[in-house]
Amino acid sequence: MTKVAVIVPCYNQAPYIREALQAVRSQSFTDWVCVIVNDASTDESDPVIRSFLEEAKDERFRYFSLPQNRGVSHARNYAISHSDSDYILPLDGDDIISDRYLEKTVPILNSNWALKLVYTDACDFGIKKSESLLPDFTLATMCYANPFHATCLFRRQAFYETNGYRENMKFGYEDWDLWLQFVKNKNDVYRVRETLFYARQKAQSRNAELMGNQEKERAMRLQLKINNESFFEKHGHVSAGKPANIFRKMLRRFISKIG
Repeated sequence: MTKVAVIVPCYNQAPYIREALQAVRSQSFTDWVCVIVNDASTDESDPVIRSFLEEAKDERFRYFSLPQNRGVSHARNYAISHSDSDYILPLDGDDIISDRYLEKTVPILNSNWALKLVYTDACDFGIKKSESLLPDFTLATMCYANPFHATCLFRRQAFYETNGYRENMKFGYEDWDLWLQFVKNKNDVYRVRETLFYARQKAQSRNAELMGNQEKERAMRLQLKINNESFFEKHGHVSAGKPANIFRKMLRRFISKIG
């Protein structure tokens, strides 16, 4: 069994996808496969990916092109289902990782079977360049902020114990939702305090759209509470007096406004 499957969903990332794939190919740790899922892109992503694969001639890359756009959650789940590895690393098609990302993170999971997830410090690049400040991880923190990036190395077995990337997180926060399913105690997670992940900042992106639309952002926070009711009851103290059915009514109201 291959040690790591790097899963790369791609939707209209033609200007960036080659750089993301090259970052995978440049890893100093070599026991990996990379599963690329083109989520019915309407730009030049497909020919760019095919050109890269033809030039690379690296059998560790696997490419799937979906007939219709289903969203990033579906694409990631699809990629995971078409891989066989001990560990999984999600990488969006416009982001990049250090060539030592796997070298630095794989041994940590290898040496501690209690761990489910390893993440690193990060840096923003693109239209904004800065260290990406993550809040310190606590279970309480996870109720109001996502303390991890989408690119974390995690155990396949731990993923199988969740509902995967939920497709009802259609506007965003699907990675946050997955981590809420993953983490049961503070010993599930390890942070590498070294910048090994680089998040591209763009004027137009799914995350920028979510942050710029208050109603969509609120809807996704409500969906997080509904999806992970027991976690919020235990660690967030937000459901007392507001059971999930009330959150569902609030969510329907926000969704009707969004259209």
